[in-house]
Amino acid sequence: ASVRANVGEAASHGVDLSVNYNHWFNNKIWLQGYGNFTYATSEFKVADEPDYAAAGLPWRSRVGYSLSQQWGYIAERLFVDEADIANSPVQSFGTYLPGDIKYVDLDKNGFIDTYDQMAIGGTENPEIVYGFGVNLRWKELDFGAMFQGIGRTWRILSSNIMPASNKGSMYNIFDNYQDRWTVDNQSQDVFYPRADYGPNANNSQKSTWWLRNMSFLRLKNLELGYSCPKKWLQGFVISNARVFVRGTNLLTFSKFNLWDPELATGDGAKYPAMKSVSVGFDITF
Repeated sequence: ASVRANVGEAASHGVDLSVNYNHWFNNKIWLQGYGNFTYATSEFKVADEPDYAAAGLPWRSRVGYSLSQQWGYIAERLFVDEADIANSPVQSFGTYLPGDIKYVDLDKNGFIDTYDQMAIGGTENPEIVYGFGVNLRWKELDFGAMFQGIGRTWRILSSNIMPASNKGSMYNIFDNYQDRWTVDNQSQDVFYPRADYGPNANNSQKSTWWLRNMSFLRLKNLELGYSCPKKWLQGFVISNARVFVRGTNLLTFSKFNLWDPELATGDGAKYPAMKSVSVGFDITF
């Protein structure tokens, strides 16, 4: 009888850095700057898998890749016409038509199947997490800003976002739904392939067509405040009074803009971080 075993070897490594700077300039301006940076990754050293190199399928090996590496097909382009389909490798995902995704036949056997999947992008969990900010104070004025960001993170979008894939019964319809292949717009430079009424097995495959870089940099907090001079408070029971304007999630810089890239979702069906501006005051008695 065969024996089940957990065979393999992996390694993890990374770095964690932080810095903090404080300084008074001529006893008038106080400056604080700070930042942190974390990089963490993993790698298969040995994997319990066939000898893919000997089988002529080296791209199938997990060795050298992260433990949570994403896998999928390489999308070459969209099919142009019926002649293009007839002269291309057979794809094992049901019926497909012009405007559907054409995948690369990595093993050159004339048939697109699991053996044509390879490592694409990287991991969903970001390998880089960082943040930085500054605080300033001059007389009664104070200012603070904090940024946060992530890097080296990719996500394969869900097929649920394709227009009409759920027949209008579930999920969101995004404002770029017209950015797709049609008979009148047979462009290769579109976000969506041909629309189908209901699920399209061919276009739903995990592939580079749906792979997106989810790295971002966000202005998380921004605040401007003014503290009343002590002499204004003489004769009152208040020892300190400060008024401020505070903004949260004001700006996000990312190559992905269909929804908040920080959401752990491939279809955008989660409530996003709220952008807000508030005015308030602090009083100390």
